[in-house]
Amino acid sequence: MQHQPPVFLVGDKVRLRGKLDKLRCVLEVAWHPFRHEFIYIVETSAPAHRAPYLPYWFAAQLVLEHDFRMEGQNTLR
Repeated sequence: MQHQPPVFLVGDKVRLRGKLDKLRCVLEVAWHPFRHEFIYIVETSAPAHRAPYLPYWFAAQLVLEHDFRMEGQNTLR
């Protein structure tokens, strides 16, 4: 089964839709076998040694920095 390419790429600058105040970088892109869509591991402020796993987000939970600047923060909440 072939799937669409990822929405975001490693190195892209993104914001979490729930926390638009902080700019983050996509660190890794992987395929989620159960949801059948890409997941994105991004920079977080949580210490790496405290988390038993790497937190990840789906494309719908992120906004590309370019889009954030073009559309304005009020339309993306």
